[in-house]
Amino acid sequence: MVSLSVVIRIFVERKRDKGSDLARAVGRQRRAYDLRAVLTFGMGLLFAVLITASFFLQWYAYRQAQSHAERRAHYAHLSQIGQSYLISVLDQALGFRGYLATGDPRFLEAYYRGQALENRSRITFARALRPEDHVLFGRVIEELEKRASEWRHRVAEPNRIRRERGPLPDIARVMVLGKVKLDRIRGSQAELASKLREYAYKERRASRREMAQTSAIATLLALLVAILGILLIRFLALHVARPLAELAGRAERAEPFRLPSGEEKIQEVRALSAALYRLDEAIREREAWIRSAHSEAVELARFGEFVQQLRDEAELYPALVQNLSTKTGASSLRIAVRNANRSRLDVVYPDLSREAQVEHAVLQDPSRCRAIRMLQVVSEGAASPTCCQCSFGAPDEGSYVCAPMLAAGDVIGLVNLQAPRDEAFDAEAIEVAQGYVRFASTTLASLRLLATTRERALRDVLTSAYNRAFLSEFLTKQINQAERRQVPLALLLLDLDHFKKLNDTYGHIAGDRALVAFANCLHQQVRSGDAVVRYGGEEFVVVLVDSGHEAALEVAERIRSAVEKLNVMLVGEGPRTLLRTSIGVSVFPHHGRDEASLLAAADRALYHAKATGRNRVCCATDADALHLGVSNASSEA
Repeated sequence: MVSLSVVIRIFVERKRDKGSDLARAVGRQRRAYDLRAVLTFGMGLLFAVLITASFFLQWYAYRQAQSHAERRAHYAHLSQIGQSYLISVLDQALGFRGYLATGDPRFLEAYYRGQALENRSRITFARALRPEDHVLFGRVIEELEKRASEWRHRVAEPNRIRRERGPLPDIARVMVLGKVKLDRIRGSQAELASKLREYAYKERRASRREMAQTSAIATLLALLVAILGILLIRFLALHVARPLAELAGRAERAEPFRLPSGEEKIQEVRALSAALYRLDEAIREREAWIRSAHSEAVELARFGEFVQQLRDEAELYPALVQNLSTKTGASSLRIAVRNANRSRLDVVYPDLSREAQVEHAVLQDPSRCRAIRMLQVVSEGAASPTCCQCSFGAPDEGSYVCAPMLAAGDVIGLVNLQAPRDEAFDAEAIEVAQGYVRFASTTLASLRLLATTRERALRDVLTSAYNRAFLSEFLTKQINQAERRQVPLALLLLDLDHFKKLNDTYGHIAGDRALVAFANCLHQQVRSGDAVVRYGGEEFVVVLVDSGHEAALEVAERIRSAVEKLNVMLVGEGPRTLLRTSIGVSVFPHHGRDEASLLAAADRALYHAKATGRNRVCCATDADALHLGVSNASSEA
């Protein structure tokens, strides 16, 4: 194990975590090994040992087996040569004996063939013998050749020559002597064959012994490889499997992952531990952020539910200011909304006089505001080179946020947040502010839409004056306010003189044009806080807020005079027509303390004005006598 560690340290490249927060947290990191390098080197070493040893053992076994096989084949060849030598001698003996017995020369053919075969066998012996064979078999071979030569020179050749002269009287003795010599030759050949078999057997036993040794070496090699494999497995189990199991256990038990200690031997394990630690920290931070965001969303939803229940714009702005100040930390907050004709921005929070609002150019021309022009939030610091040059929204120092109030893609206002610190509004604060501004924008648009719808429902379609339903609600409200404030309230009841005649003469379209011209004249002569109401047909009511007798009579006379000057073209290119009106005046509380009594008093005054010649103003207090501004021209226009 020690040697393997040394080798791994030599061949495996070391890697360190540089510049990471985790490395600084755990201090000096110990040496770590790359898992791929460990596996590659370990498995490569095992395979190299196995392949090299297998190749060597196979080569060695093959060489030994081939060597022993060659020796055995050599001994078999020598045995074959010896057998051939014996056969050649026997062939000679057979031909020799046949010739001795019969004297027939044909038997000598076998004798001479045997001699030729013997010579070849002797030559083959000489060529086949190796140096070591002379030590092992030289004596036996020499003895075999000596006895064969002795048989040939002492028995065969002398007696063959004698037989050529005639039959041999001692042929039996010669036969016995030849047999004795041949038996000695057989014995020498048998001894040679025995020695050859013995050495062949020895070679076989040596081959088996070497095979057994090779098998033992292979077993030892397999044991060595197994030990190396066990050491590698133990290393991986200790430094890979166990840390991974610990990480899996912590994940299964939902426990926080620990900071890597630097004791990890494998780089991948160390990196995985660090990554899981960072991931765990990120998840916990994310969970905390989600809880915070959920809390913010709940509060924002509550704000949305609250503003949806509002019925007046004035209730919306304090709630928006309070929430934005609390959530964003803004030290100053301003809200400006577009006016009815969308020509400018009016500051609704905080209270700012009309003279002060005129000083800010962006309020008079909303297109000068970058947030309104781009339809997106603008957040800058006062020292930033891209800071807006706006006296309304940009502070002299600190930072600011301008958030346009959008409804259906249309700008209906602007919210400005300011703080004395640079970069006081981060992305989260801006996002929170946008959420509250969106709810406020939607609510403001809804309130204005409801107000517009209600306004249209309370106005006469033809003349754009308020209708009778509005009069009842408005007059009752104004009477109550006048009573609380102890101020007067005047009511004018007006009627176009001879309107029925005008209708019958020129038609209803001409009558409608006359009513429109009359209503426009009334709107021009009264204040914006006063109300012009079409009471029915050609009758109109004007409610004058905070007006007494003299003011009411003055306004009534101004209206009568203005109507008298109207020159209306009722039909095509025909002649223009002059309009005239009679007016009855009643004042709260002198002529009545409720809607019905005031209308009744004004109606009596109007009746008196018509009865006394029309085109005049009469007040309810002296409806039978007093009249002001009597027209010298009593024409029945």
